[in-house]
Amino acid sequence: MTGETYLGKIQNMTRTMQNVVFVRGKKSFNNSEMRMLEEIVAAEKKGERLISTELADKVGVTRSAISQMVNRLSAKGYVKRVPDDVDRKIAYIVMDGKGKELYLAQRKKMGEVVNKVINDFGADKANQMIKLVEEFSDSVYRNVR
Repeated sequence: MTGETYLGKIQNMTRTMQNVVFVRGKKSFNNSEMRMLEEIVAAEKKGERLISTELADKVGVTRSAISQMVNRLSAKGYVKRVPDDVDRKIAYIVMDGKGKELYLAQRKKMGEVVNKVINDFGADKANQMIKLVEEFSDSVYRNVR
């Protein structure tokens, strides 16, 4: 296969994986919102806070898209903008209690679906696939720098 053929297959696989739905029925958050919230939670675990620009980079969407998601979730009381103590022009995006509660509930449901998938697909195959994808991603990163 040529590089162009591999590129097409990788792009198709990525599109397919981005459209995977781990929760059926009513969801508190769509896939993009979950991705944004995952980044907020990951930063929190490291004792960090993120601004819109950083979230946009991590999620892979425009700053405008992040702003729209934040506005929508803020109106529902799920996230809020917190101004920086020193530079009031900087606002960090953080989850409110209700948002975190709903996020964790949806994440739990997603984990239950993944458990069923792993039971069906097989843990050995899943571990092998994850290892290969990680190795492939590392190789891409090394060669793109």
